[in-house]
Amino acid sequence: MQYQTEILRFEEGVRSRHPSPDASIAAAQANVLSDAGYQIAVLVDLTPQLPYRSREIRSLVIKTYWASSGSIVARLRRALATANRHLIAFNQKAESGNKCAGNITCAVFSDDEAFLGQVGAAYAYVWHAPDPQGSPGGSQLELFPKHNIGYTTMVPGSIVCLTTTNIAEAQAREAWQQALSLSKLSLITSHLNREFTGRTISGSIILAQAQASPTSAVVRLPAQPRPIAAPPRSKPEPTSTIGVAQPSRTPDTPPIGVTPRQSVPVAAPTPDEPMPEEKERDTEDEVVIQTTPPTPVATPGPVVTALEDEEPWEVPTPQATAPRIRPALASFRDSVEDRIQDWKARRRLRKLQTIERATTAERARLHQAVRTLLPGKVEDSRKAAPRTAPPEKPRLMAGLVLGFLLVVALITVTKYLQLGGPLRAEELLEDARKLRSEAYNSQDPQDWYALRTLANQITNLDPQNTEAFGYLEEAREAAEMLQSAAMLDTVPILDLGTAPSPRRLLVAGGWVYILETATDAVIGLPLASDHISTNADGPVAVIRRGQNYMGEIVNHIVDIAWIGPGGYYTDGAVFIYSEGGVIFVYEPALGLGSISVQRIQGDLAPGNVTIMEAFEDRIYLVHRQLNQILMYEPVNGIYELPRPYFATGTAPDLQLTQDLAVDDRLYLLLGDSTLRTYFLGDRDPSFEMRDLPDTEFTPLVMAVEPDPDNGLVYLADSQQQRIMVLNKRGQYVRQYRLPRGDLNRIEALAVSPTADTIYLIAENKLVAAPLPSFDAQATQ
Repeated sequence: MQYQTEILRFEEGVRSRHPSPDASIAAAQANVLSDAGYQIAVLVDLTPQLPYRSREIRSLVIKTYWASSGSIVARLRRALATANRHLIAFNQKAESGNKCAGNITCAVFSDDEAFLGQVGAAYAYVWHAPDPQGSPGGSQLELFPKHNIGYTTMVPGSIVCLTTTNIAEAQAREAWQQALSLSKLSLITSHLNREFTGRTISGSIILAQAQASPTSAVVRLPAQPRPIAAPPRSKPEPTSTIGVAQPSRTPDTPPIGVTPRQSVPVAAPTPDEPMPEEKERDTEDEVVIQTTPPTPVATPGPVVTALEDEEPWEVPTPQATAPRIRPALASFRDSVEDRIQDWKARRRLRKLQTIERATTAERARLHQAVRTLLPGKVEDSRKAAPRTAPPEKPRLMAGLVLGFLLVVALITVTKYLQLGGPLRAEELLEDARKLRSEAYNSQDPQDWYALRTLANQITNLDPQNTEAFGYLEEAREAAEMLQSAAMLDTVPILDLGTAPSPRRLLVAGGWVYILETATDAVIGLPLASDHISTNADGPVAVIRRGQNYMGEIVNHIVDIAWIGPGGYYTDGAVFIYSEGGVIFVYEPALGLGSISVQRIQGDLAPGNVTIMEAFEDRIYLVHRQLNQILMYEPVNGIYELPRPYFATGTAPDLQLTQDLAVDDRLYLLLGDSTLRTYFLGDRDPSFEMRDLPDTEFTPLVMAVEPDPDNGLVYLADSQQQRIMVLNKRGQYVRQYRLPRGDLNRIEALAVSPTADTIYLIAENKLVAAPLPSFDAQATQ
């Protein structure tokens, strides 16, 4: 029994093009025993609908089912119980607005059996097609408000339909029975599409229809043997010694024989296995019948097709205790004896001819020897006779020429397939690169689908093209993840070595500045006009530990910050904080020889300051011992005395501060993965993280655009391999992911001043990723 399946998904009355997060059908794995079934269908119906949670639960059900052991019922119970426990554990941890409830429905198909497993008030329709015995088909609605395992048998044409609650309750049971009675899956799909199009409902439907397996091979049965007619003979027929009168035969009397009691089907021999000689028969004595494989429903008895043009055989009634000789048998014996006598005569004739030829050859050799001994000229008997040219055969010559042309054409086609495929693949590969760039910029699913199709075409032409295989995998992952995240395309800029602690990253003035914690140095790298590459041979060392500037020794470098153009620094400057309260100021417009020194006041012993940030002409230092943020403002260009940002006792716990950013407000990323904002030392109530796609979010680094109203906040989560984007009020905007997993181990994050490129230090590399413009994003 085979099964044809279909998944329908509706969103607000519109048939969706995207794969359903609620429904999935998985075939049996290669290492799973046959008693686990052919395939499993899973439908998750949650309220409220959380696509990522539905996808996670159905994947857990499928994985647990195939990994379990035992019967189908035991596997179903274990898979449903595991998914139910997982959902309960999630609801215990989730906040009140993110908790969900619902039901799970499973269907496992094995030969002519279907097992239904349900947790919760799930809907499952089963339409039984009329079987050959004549029992009518019908549909039944099973609704179990608890953990339940159901079972039903399937015949060719039977249909199993699993639906979510909104879809099932959108029409009456009679309407479902009418739809499923259409019998063909294509007609049912078209009917349901017309029924639900235009209605403001959403949900998924799984349809599975049983189909008959293909028939087996042809079996031949041996026909009844025909009597052998005796040839006419000149000698008289032998008489019987039994003493019973033998009936005379007339030309119209049929031959006498024995009818077999029962004909037994014989399996047809395989093409490689010859039939024994004693079983060979003429083709006219064979009967061909079609056999089908046995089914567990009914086993038909043997059926033998009647032979045509055959006279019925009669069963003789025994007249005496000893059998008599049949005329047909006597005729056959005489025929065999005649053939033996003929064979002996031919054998004697061949022997005589052989002796005669040998005698003639001996006489010729003797005659030639005698002539050689006599005087006179002896002609050479070995003289070659003149040979004439064979007659010309035009048809043969034309056939040779045609065969030669066919061989040349075959060689040409073979070489074209060997060499033309890679050449065509290279042409298509250039189009794939352009399409990939457009897909990353537009984030349109149609662009990713087009890239996947083009990559498939390239791999068919050139199976060794690794770049096309990479595009194919990238397009598949992007199309699957695009519903919840936009995709970023990273470009490597610089390889960095390992470091004992996270590095610091700064992008300003067309340069990238990196605080290398391994060497305790600050390096700079100029960017090209495209903002994602560099024209320099390597980075430039700006400052390192141990150097002496204006009598101040560079100690351990804690952090770097950027003071924008204006005020005392016309072209902007990089502030480099060294332990002990010394700031080294580097102005890129003046070069490396322009580094100046400023010593600031405060309790700045080594280890007290952990983070530095700057906004306009102010600098901010996170003081761990005082649990305070020290703010320094210049007086005539000199930074000297600090002012506390928080009032006494109002500061949060700054011991585990992860990152700091400032526009008009101050952003603190704390160790518990919470982001807080403050304005003039007081908590800012207008900012609150909300509408996040999930609660499993643990950011470690942060980047903030300087625009206080329309700028965006970027939070990087290494564990989930993503970047979450919020607006300046804390509302979720979007998230970014990478198909290749390049967001592992993020150390630092920065955004270009024009907000068109994002920079990361991850996996010991400096990479750049252009931000999508979303000019052609598809509507959902």
